[in-house]
Amino acid sequence: GMARPASKSNSSMPVLNKLTGALPRFLQTFRAHVGPVYRCTWGPDSRLLITASEDSTIKLWNVKSHKLLKDLPGHEGSVFAVDWAPNGELVASGGADKTLKIWRH
Repeated sequence: GMARPASKSNSSMPVLNKLTGALPRFLQTFRAHVGPVYRCTWGPDSRLLITASEDSTIKLWNVKSHKLLKDLPGHEGSVFAVDWAPNGELVASGGADKTLKIWRH
């Protein structure tokens, strides 16, 4: 017969909270995009967060201070993909303008 996919847990509680026994807790909101946010990615050390939006920008955030560090316009149209290089020095983004851009923060 056909192989069955691995079963998923019935619980929707994150693993971290299962380990600590704590309930999920809202921490903070970041606002600066003027369009929907399609992607957010943590920096390698979790101190920075980068977001990609329909507003054609990428934004770099300091998680602890809740501050917008950099606004990176450059795409013509929505930005759908963003991710960090493993060393944390570079960011790659891809958008509706059919381009892939590399950024140094």
